Amino acid sequence: GYSQDKAYIAAQGPKTRTVGDFWRMVWQEEITHIIMLTKLTEGEKNKCVEYWPRKGKRCKYSSIDVTGLDAEQRADYVIRTFDVKRTGGTSSRHVTQYHYVTWPDHSAPTATALVDFWRTVTTSHRNQQSPSPLLVHCSAGVGRSGTFIALDIAMDGAQKESEIDIFAIVQRMREDRVNMVQTKSQYRFVHEAILEAYTSRHTRLALIAFNSFFPRAIDPTTANDRVDSEYKTFFSRLGCIVTQLPLYHTMIDIWRLVDGNDVTTIVSLGAEVDGPEAECCYWPRQEGQSKEFGPFTVTLSSKAILGQHLTSFMLSLQSQSSSYDREVYVLQYSGWTHEVPDSTPDILHLVDLINARARRDVDDEDDEDNEENTVIVQCFDGATKSGLFRAICDVISRMTYDSDVDVYMAARHVQI
Repeated sequence: GYSQDKAYIAAQGPKTRTVGDFWRMVWQEEITHIIMLTKLTEGEKNKCVEYWPRKGKRCKYSSIDVTGLDAEQRADYVIRTFDVKRTGGTSSRHVTQYHYVTWPDHSAPTATALVDFWRTVTTSHRNQQSPSPLLVHCSAGVGRSGTFIALDIAMDGAQKESEIDIFAIVQRMREDRVNMVQTKSQYRFVHEAILEAYTSRHTRLALIAFNSFFPRAIDPTTANDRVDSEYKTFFSRLGCIVTQLPLYHTMIDIWRLVDGNDVTTIVSLGAEVDGPEAECCYWPRQEGQSKEFGPFTVTLSSKAILGQHLTSFMLSLQSQSSSYDREVYVLQYSGWTHEVPDSTPDILHLVDLINARARRDVDDEDDEDNEENTVIVQCFDGATKSGLFRAICDVISRMTYDSDVDVYMAARHVQI
């Protein structure tokens, strides 16, 4: 490390025959934080075995007993906690695993997402009175592991001496372990991640301190006008597709999008319309009524008024290529006529409804490694209202889970 000897242990992802050795190392080195930077399977290759027990389960690995205590789903990672002890022993330790699940092999994730992950890990680890080494592993234990360690060393140095020598950091790491930071793209990414981390180093606020900062004015910025972009929510790996409200000739495309991406929820930030524009409504408005869009038949099962400007529609989507109907939940908010929503309570109610539906899909630990269903968020231009709404969702979710506020990082997640 920058200011600590034996600050990291870089390891390969455990295989079936090495799981026992892995947990013996965790116990021997008094590890409290495990950083996992690979999925179990990527493409058709097995990268790592599932070396931990599920929540509520207990497993014995060689001479070490491990009990799964909790698993918490986030946008790009899962936080798992375990109780670890020697078989037959009385003393135990808590070990936390931070499993980053969106890092492609031999490449790099987005800098914003990794920095958010890194900051969560280091905040927890450095709060310990005498931090033990960080155990970092990917599949081979060099590329992604080296990238993460380089970021941590660099930011530790920047905090202490206000200077960073990335080349020297990577060179020293490679003297200790061959091929640390394995590819050119990963080396470039180290620079991008450090820039992102340094720029955002003071943007995360404790929730209790947020009120004192809130009155400060902020400058407006140009909205991201990219349409059909996809990014993740903070609280789960729930895919979110941001798009425009459909035009008359693109109504069939919205249902292709729903059918092809396992969409369960649509958030429509457009107003109710009458006259010719109503023909662009891509679902029926009368209960029991059906409308056809090419190979798709959409039926309105139920409708509910949830507020002055908030209405829900439960739709049934039938495709000629499928033998079963898909249930799609539409939430339409029509009270956004200016730059910001007209009613804060209505927006908070809308966020609560989406969060509740998302939690229903991701609370089950058994589904933590599966791809989650997808939400479509749409507005007139696919950027202005949708981007602000997604940032609001991310900020509120962070407040709920971590008791802190980072508006800057929420906006960055939307922009990238």
